[in-house]
Amino acid sequence: MTNKKPFTRPIAVADLKLAAQKASKILTVFLAGPYIERGWSDEDKLSKPSAALRRMDLLNSLEAKNNFEVVLGEHRGVIDIGRRNFRNYASPAITELDLVKTKCDAVIILPSSPGSFCELGTWVIYEEVCKKMLILADKRFSKDISYIRLGAYKTAADHGAIIKWVDYDSTDSVVRAAQRFMTEISDRVTARSILSV
Repeated sequence: MTNKKPFTRPIAVADLKLAAQKASKILTVFLAGPYIERGWSDEDKLSKPSAALRRMDLLNSLEAKNNFEVVLGEHRGVIDIGRRNFRNYASPAITELDLVKTKCDAVIILPSSPGSFCELGTWVIYEEVCKKMLILADKRFSKDISYIRLGAYKTAADHGAIIKWVDYDSTDSVVRAAQRFMTEISDRVTARSILSV
């Protein structure tokens, strides 16, 4: 038999506190994929690959929400951090790895360019990165027998990454998959913050 009584005051207060905690938490998202620039004109965009345009759509979608802070490998600061801290050993690869391992709550990648395939290949061997990673893979290649699908994607999935095969020509397909993933990440971060107190 279901109890039809309304929430007691302590339960209602706890519910409100958790909702406020979740709404106020800023999540840091590393958004990887083909190179993008905020200043592209509509004419520039006509010559860009669809994966780059979807990455731009994701950037805009995530930044439109108040509780996401987006980091791109293209950010000038990524290179500067490496130069300051590693001098002769500076590499965006090292700096990005540190960011995704220790500073980001989530990683979303659209692997479709040489650089993004290299990033993915580096990150999939780290379980702590994969557990917070969404791979938005080009559905045109979902059945291909390839190293990327059978090697990198499989390793990522084995380490906890989520792989969604999406249509890079469809903004809706890509943005919806990312939104569902970020809702899951937000729930996980909120639950873990309670457990770590």
